[in-house]
Amino acid sequence: MPVRKASLREFPKYERKPSDPFRYNFLLSTRLYDRLVACADNYGMTTSGMLKLMINLGLVLLPYVKKPGVTVLVKDGDIQREIIVPMP
Repeated sequence: MPVRKASLREFPKYERKPSDPFRYNFLLSTRLYDRLVACADNYGMTTSGMLKLMINLGLVLLPYVKKPGVTVLVKDGDIQREIIVPMP
């Protein structure tokens, strides 16, 4: 049986209204998406800016994720916090 390739022209185009929030198609759960939007609002950032920041932070930590017992030190002035990197 031959395989038929779908064309993008076969799918209806979604017309977004300017008032609609733009939701990226990362298949985020509603809860996670709502947390992302709330964080962006709290820091006065756009949702896409917050997403880019989170991706960049994740890429920095990625090499250490599979190593057990890895901690990240965050220093803010005289305060230093230790964050344990969770393993997947």
